[in-house]
Amino acid sequence: MSDNTETEIGAGAQPPTTGRTTDGQGRELLTLKDGRVLSLRPAGDMLTMMDVLEAAGVDARGQQTERVLHNPTWIGNANIACQVAAFDGVPQPLPRSLPELRALIGKVGRQGMTALTQRWSESAADANEEVAKN
Repeated sequence: MSDNTETEIGAGAQPPTTGRTTDGQGRELLTLKDGRVLSLRPAGDMLTMMDVLEAAGVDARGQQTERVLHNPTWIGNANIACQVAAFDGVPQPLPRSLPELRALIGKVGRQGMTALTQRWSESAADANEEVAKN
């Protein structure tokens, strides 16, 4: 999908974004229907994924816990939310604990998670297409 285009979804569905562009640093921007602009970290950053796993294993007191590490859906959603580098131009540091991860997922919200999930699904489909060509 090219920059500055409407996100396409099945007939009758409301798209979660109004468009995708890039900023001056080459980061992808998603503009949500509610007007928020999410600046994204590069896809597939393994260090980010490892940081998310580490944060998910630390409770509010800084103690190690593994209660969410065994839930792949929770970890998947946390990884998706952690791709947000900034909200409306305000930097979003990576969470360092489970409470910070929960707060970030809440801040991204349902609309943001839907848009991010759709965006990463499209990226995976594009990557699979490229592999099939070779």
